[in-house]
Amino acid sequence: GNNAYKSIYDYFVSRVRLHCYVILSLDPNHAKFVAFLEQNPSLIRSANVVCMGAQWSKHSMIQYATSRLQSVLNYYSAEDETRKQSLLQHIYALHAENIEHGASPRSLMTVIGVYNSILSDKVAATEQLKGHLMSGLQKLNEAEHTVNELSSKANEQRSLLRHKQTEADVALDEITKSMAKTNERKEEAQTLKLALSQKEVQLNERKKHIQSELSTIQPLVDEAKAAVGQIRKDSLNELRMLRLPPEAINDVLSGVLILMGNFDTSWHSMKTFL
Repeated sequence: GNNAYKSIYDYFVSRVRLHCYVILSLDPNHAKFVAFLEQNPSLIRSANVVCMGAQWSKHSMIQYATSRLQSVLNYYSAEDETRKQSLLQHIYALHAENIEHGASPRSLMTVIGVYNSILSDKVAATEQLKGHLMSGLQKLNEAEHTVNELSSKANEQRSLLRHKQTEADVALDEITKSMAKTNERKEEAQTLKLALSQKEVQLNERKKHIQSELSTIQPLVDEAKAAVGQIRKDSLNELRMLRLPPEAINDVLSGVLILMGNFDTSWHSMKTFL
């Protein structure tokens, strides 16, 4: 059954690790105890340490805590040496205060193990929350892009509407002038009446054309409402949890509040609006 191993040597090493146990008995008060642990850190990280109750020196305990909490200390930057030492000193102080109640180095190991476990859970929860926030931010960015596109199209339609409205105003002005001239020139009444009829036909055609173009704006408004309706409630809840919004989100929500007639663009006002 050694087909899973690359060589006979690998198989031999695996069997030794499975069935061979080595017990080391160390004196924590020995002058070279700390140096021995520093030279062989795997004794602390990989081995099961059993303490018979004898207290270690302060230096030995801090050295042990440093080795076991290496993953924790790595979260601090190189400039945070003071905070690293403060953490180690607090852990030692917690142990020292309870020596008279029976605390032993084994108790210190348990405390450090629990601390590592709690930190791991906190880090995992933070990473999960970060993932949710990033997902919500991405959704908001996508919504912002959609709103910008719809806004651009709406601006184009408004510009076209103003142009058509101008044409309609000009046409109405021409009709008014034609009617005034009809009163002044009675002899040309029949000719002007015919011209007026022709103008009315043209105006109706223009009116139908304008109404047709105006009807194309409503689907854009409906599309914008549908796009906003696709934003999930949990994404908005995650956004409310932010202490301060990202710049892009702040700009979008400020614009929306102003368009809604609310000129209070504070983060509190934005969260109330959401």
